Amino acid sequence: MGNVFEKRKRGIKMKDANCTSRELTLATIIWSNIMRQQYLQGLSDKQLCKVLGVTIRTLYNYRSDPSVMTMKQIQSVLDKLDIDMETLLIA
Repeated sequence: MGNVFEKRKRGIKMKDANCTSRELTLATIIWSNIMRQQYLQGLSDKQLCKVLGVTIRTLYNYRSDPSVMTMKQIQSVLDKLDIDMETLLIA
């Protein structure tokens, strides 16, 4: 199964706090909300890695390019953090 997110597809252009323009893709939105859930559940990066069964390097890879995650990996994260897709998308 390939990546859920294709890098070719355009996202939403947003400006961050430094007025730097960046593209906000579905992958970025999903990963941002996963990080939000990590914060809300009080998990450190090390604890999150243990829960997800991934290395710290894999976690950093997801952060730098969330589009590398497959739908199966996203579903695994949702299951392990006990959140549903709707919560993830509207958070």
